[in-house]
Amino acid sequence: MQESLIGFVGNTPIFLFFVSHLFESERIKVAKKSVFSAFIIVVICILGGHIIFKLFGITFSAFRIAGGILLFAIAYNLLRAKKTHYHHPTREEHPRLFEKLEEDPEDVAIAPLGIPIFADPGTITTALSLVGKKNDPLSILLVHNNFCHNLFNNLFLFYLRRNIN
Repeated sequence: MQESLIGFVGNTPIFLFFVSHLFESERIKVAKKSVFSAFIIVVICILGGHIIFKLFGITFSAFRIAGGILLFAIAYNLLRAKKTHYHHPTREEHPRLFEKLEEDPEDVAIAPLGIPIFADPGTITTALSLVGKKNDPLSILLVHNNFCHNLFNNLFLFYLRRNIN
């Protein structure tokens, strides 16, 4: 389950792409802000997922099937080593993203780094599936602790960034 919630090793190159032009102090701010925003989103989903299911009339079984299909599609693309626009943006396809990078370099911390790269659909699906429909405190605590550990690993790798280049 360690790498199942957040692929911190795979997210490091994406992080480096967005912050390579920043000073060290700005990189640290972006790292903290993006990890914190991912933390908030996933904790909200872990704690309030069952409420969202009830609100929209989604059964847990239907969610698990849809989540399984989503995770299979992500895994299939990873196995084929297919480049996606999600992980390899280009200036032609995403001009607004590159404009944002030039205007306010810290603006990428929440979106796209925090959400949807760190707290991506696969992460949210996995977290909700692991908590389950029982929503018992032990499941929530275990998933939450694992998620926090993964975020800490992300932050740790981002701090080691100068040694990675």
